[in-house]
Amino acid sequence: MTQTPAASSAVNALLDKQRELLCAVAVTQEALNQYLKDLADVRAQLRGVQLGQQLAAEATQAADD
Repeated sequence: MTQTPAASSAVNALLDKQRELLCAVAVTQEALNQYLKDLADVRAQLRGVQLGQQLAAEATQAADD
């Protein structure tokens, strides 16, 4: 069974669109991974700030006692 030129053209157009979409997915995945890494960094910084605040509060409490 052979494809007509129109069918072949349609298949090629679909394959081109599939490649385009796969590239978009890859770019989106990369951006999401970077966002998650940045979020983890921010969370780590926040934990550090919270720990610093806790230690400062404990030091103040100890000084008051």
